[in-house]
Amino acid sequence: MSPKDIALAYTPSVVHLFTDTGSGTGFVIDAAAGLVVTNAHVVSGAGVLKAGLSSGEQVSAKTLGTAPCEDLAVVQLNEVPETLVEVTLGDSEELVSQDTVTAIGYPTAFGDSQTQDAVTTSGAVQSPNLSAAPDSSLPNYSSLIQHDATINPGNSGGPLFNDKGQVVGINTLGNTLANGRIVQGQYYSISVDRAEQFIDRLTAGESISDIGLTGFAFSEADISGVYSDGSQVQQEILDKGYDGLFVDSVTSGSPADDASIFVNDLILSANGVETNSFAELCDVLASASSGETVNLRGMYLQDTGTKRVGDLWEAEVELQ
Repeated sequence: MSPKDIALAYTPSVVHLFTDTGSGTGFVIDAAAGLVVTNAHVVSGAGVLKAGLSSGEQVSAKTLGTAPCEDLAVVQLNEVPETLVEVTLGDSEELVSQDTVTAIGYPTAFGDSQTQDAVTTSGAVQSPNLSAAPDSSLPNYSSLIQHDATINPGNSGGPLFNDKGQVVGINTLGNTLANGRIVQGQYYSISVDRAEQFIDRLTAGESISDIGLTGFAFSEADISGVYSDGSQVQQEILDKGYDGLFVDSVTSGSPADDASIFVNDLILSANGVETNSFAELCDVLASASSGETVNLRGMYLQDTGTKRVGDLWEAEVELQ
């Protein structure tokens, strides 16, 4: 199938996901049940979730299960329109360099506005199987497809098709900088073979290696953009050389929420291991079993009323 054929056939399978924290993309794997696969970072911390369809309809949705350390989630539409079309999952192990791939998604455009129509891009596979952590706010992916079919913010969670019209990857991110130099044409998708190891469990409502928070390296945080006031205090802490995981989302009712971990906190260690990136936290979580507790040490980076900036805290969170 050509990229044009894929766009015509499968755009009705691609949904635009809106949350109270941003937007992303997902794709339908079961039209009758309204089941949608997306990235965990698209729905992490979301209090409200809606899905926009190619028909122009918008329906509410709920997250069934998340695996933040795999960057995968399954969402269910609360109403299932008749126009919904499901995709066919392919075999990502069959991909070789220079195979044609096509991405469909809803990229953010023109500031805070968003496109109303799905955008299709095509390119070629550069490397069919990589293990990497291209971004400190994301896990260390064990099976990535590197390609040059353009992925922009908002495309996260969308499908990557092979030339048979089968989904072989879940679009995740693009790499734009390496050692301060601009990088072009490097985009990454989670292989569908890896995703299929988790989809059934997520559909059943299981959350995997999930304590209900996400974050990124504190040294990469834009302090002035994060804080509306007191940014000078935060900059002084940064200048002192503290490293850690800067918390940018906490899911309501999660173990992290129950342990009173706040957005904008700084996590310094997990089970005694320094955590300077989300990938490092995931390494600790992967070594623990469901039901076990993980000890986190951190620092407040904003006043809570009873705690001051720079105060340390400890918390035990139960792994879901």
